[in-house]
Amino acid sequence: MKIFVREEKSREIFDRNEIHAKLVPDIVLSEKIKEDCQERSQEVLLCLRNDVERGIGDYQCSIIKEMASCFGEVVQTDTVVTKSFPIAERRSVLEEVLSKFSSSKLVITDRIHGMIFAYLTLTPCIVIGNYNHKVESEYNWLKECDFISFVKNIKKEELLSEIDKVLKAHRKPIENFESNYLILKESLRNMYE
Repeated sequence: MKIFVREEKSREIFDRNEIHAKLVPDIVLSEKIKEDCQERSQEVLLCLRNDVERGIGDYQCSIIKEMASCFGEVVQTDTVVTKSFPIAERRSVLEEVLSKFSSSKLVITDRIHGMIFAYLTLTPCIVIGNYNHKVESEYNWLKECDFISFVKNIKKEELLSEIDKVLKAHRKPIENFESNYLILKESLRNMYE
């Protein structure tokens, strides 16, 4: 049996219990980059948690919204799809969500998949940590990417600077990112052969 985890802290937990786990990025990052993204609107997509995992307070949210409004019309969304749909429609629901991200000028998120969807659509993105390590840990896979930036402290000057930086970035995906999945692919291939 092989165990794969998407971030270092989980791997450390397995290691402490003498269980060997392999580290790979979130499987959603294996989706193809949408390089043919549609024309971008002037919308700034806010994809912020509104649950117990939210790591920022109301004051910090108000700063984020204020700074976001300096760059375009603020639109709130989420990566959670609450409606039920048949499995056969899964791809079209995902494409609908990705389309929303790809048409935006900028994404500000504290959700792992908000950051991943921004990466897949080459959309400039500010990532904010939540109450645990998971968002920042997943960001470590994308930190080479110049159009995605992790922000620890919600201060107006820092936020404005980071937004300006990601908006001016080249928006190129990380070269050879797929190589991170070779060990997973090999393991799956061996299991089914």
